Amino acid sequence: MLKADRSRIEGRSRVRFVGVVRIRAPRGFSDAIREAAGAAHVSQSEFIRSALVEKLGVCSGVLPAMNSSAAIRGGVREQLASPNPMQSMMMANSLGAAQSQANTQAAQQQQKMNMVNQSTPYGSLNYVADPSFPGGYRATQTLTPEMQALLGSNTQMAQGSSNIGNELLANSGCAMSKPLDLSYDVNAQRIAELARTFGSPCPL
Repeated sequence: MLKADRSRIEGRSRVRFVGVVRIRAPRGFSDAIREAAGAAHVSQSEFIRSALVEKLGVCSGVLPAMNSSAAIRGGVREQLASPNPMQSMMMANSLGAAQSQANTQAAQQQQKMNMVNQSTPYGSLNYVADPSFPGGYRATQTLTPEMQALLGSNTQMAQGSSNIGNELLANSGCAMSKPLDLSYDVNAQRIAELARTFGSPCPL
C-alpha cells in the first residue's frame, strides 16, 4: 500500500500529498523499492511517485497537476514533481516549429513591403508573381525607348572598340615575334626611303 498523504519537511517548507494509492505487488517488491529509494537518496514514497509520474507521461502524455513549481493550498505548500522529459521535448519541438513558421511569415511580409514598383525617366521596375522563384516574385526592368537605343549604341561601340583592340594586338604580336635589327645598312636604307617620300631638310 502506498500512502501519499504523509507529510514531510524539506527545509522550512511543509509538503503534503493528499492522494492515496493502493496496489498489490509480488513478494519482495517492498524490499526492492526500499533499496532503490536508498540508492537514489529519496524516501520510498517519493521514489514511487516519481516513477509513476514518469510512466504516466510516457504512456498517456497526461501528467497529474504537478509541476516543478509549488502550489499553495490552505497555507500548505505542496511539492510538485519535475516535468516529464518526453513531454518537455515534444513541447520544445512544437514551440520551435511555431517560431520557424512565424519567422518565415515575417520574412515574406517584409519582402512584400519592400517590393514597390518604380517608374523613373530611365524606365520602370515591376515585381511580378512567379512561383518558380524562391520568394514567389521576380523583378522585371524595362528601359524607355531612348535609353534602350542608347544602351544598344554603347554596346555596339564597346564591341567595335574591342574588335579593333584585338586586331592591333594580333598585329603587334606578329611584329614583336621578329628580332629587332639595328644594323646601319638596314636603317640607312629606311631613312633614305622616307627622305625620298616626304623630303628631308638635312642632306644624308
